[in-house]
Amino acid sequence: MRWNNGWRLSLAPPRFPYNRETVVFAGMSGAGAGSPFGCGVEYAPAGYFSMARGPLVCAIGQSGGAVRLAPVGRALHYRVFDAAPTSGGLTVVTAPHGGGALVTTLSPRGDILSERLLPVRNPDQVVILPSGRLVVLKQEDDGCGWTVLDLEGEAPRQVSRTPADHAYQCQSSSSARTVLRDQTTGEAYLHFDHPTRHRLYRIGEPGPGGPAVLAAADIADGVPLNESSEPSTLMVNDGVLLFSAGRNATFGARIGVRDLAASRSGYVDLPGSGSSQPSSNAGVIAFLPPAAAGGAPRVVLQHPHTGHSTIGTIDVSAAVDD
Repeated sequence: MRWNNGWRLSLAPPRFPYNRETVVFAGMSGAGAGSPFGCGVEYAPAGYFSMARGPLVCAIGQSGGAVRLAPVGRALHYRVFDAAPTSGGLTVVTAPHGGGALVTTLSPRGDILSERLLPVRNPDQVVILPSGRLVVLKQEDDGCGWTVLDLEGEAPRQVSRTPADHAYQCQSSSSARTVLRDQTTGEAYLHFDHPTRHRLYRIGEPGPGGPAVLAAADIADGVPLNESSEPSTLMVNDGVLLFSAGRNATFGARIGVRDLAASRSGYVDLPGSGSSQPSSNAGVIAFLPPAAAGGAPRVVLQHPHTGHSTIGTIDVSAAVDD
């Protein structure tokens, strides 16, 4: 999605120039369905000593399958923590210019219904729950931990506070900047590569173990990775995690498949050209939910030489256990 005298949607990601035209949407829920919602920041070039910032832009699904893409307000933001539909409307949490965390509620057309600046400084991550509550990962005086906030009433109310698994988990914002939301159930997940690699947490209401429950100690367990490969381009659909896992023996794409409920991993190998030259083989650039309820999830492949993109389906049941 790029701004170029209007919005357009393309299977090919933006190439050059990498400038303020590029908008990366965070917290995208319902992607590929009839009512997607996600928000991003149209980053402007920053000075050497300043962070990149820009206006907020949201993608909102409309009736008939259209997607409305529009700027929201005039404030500048550093980052979108999460964006999701809630009982109160379309909710987005950002790091605004000036600090803190800003909770904005939008109408189906993208108009601002309410804004609320939370007294939370420098959170590592904020996740929106379907109830409208927020789960905040942040370093406090008592250490790194997960705080659940209820926004009902005049002031935010702390519902619970649970220590993180590791003291340095709050230092891992660079590896947990994007909320993964199950495209079927709406359940939220966070992926971490620090301080322990490949961990995945399910984020929900407070319960045994807290709002963050370990869903996978190593999402790549059981999936052969190349020496230079790391799990990337993650998507969760109906309790199944999909991710790009490098190349296979024919130099085609290898897709990791993990059933989160059964704690079972496998992989699906897509055919390649047999050539080790990168320009000869298409690579994974995105995953999409099924085209229809109960169907197979889909993968978007792009040929690096021509830029041509294709969409294929993934037979999850055919995943090979290593």
